[in-house]
Amino acid sequence: MKVDLTLHHSDFARHSGSVAGNFTGLARRASIVVRRVKEWLVAEWHPVSEEEAFLAQSQNLADLERRILILQSPNTRQSFW
Repeated sequence: MKVDLTLHHSDFARHSGSVAGNFTGLARRASIVVRRVKEWLVAEWHPVSEEEAFLAQSQNLADLERRILILQSPNTRQSFW
């Protein structure tokens, strides 16, 4: 007895392909939604001011202290803290 294991002749092969296609589309849409929600949460919960962005660019502790002194200097625009 000879058995065909390729499943090209059965309905299962056609059905499983459509399920995989639907899952791929669903996964793509879900990742887009998650990315948009993440962007919205970052923008809403933590608005980055110019001072925060300037301090976030520091490379080490000494650079951070130098940047804080720059922001507190009367020659530059002062931060409110």
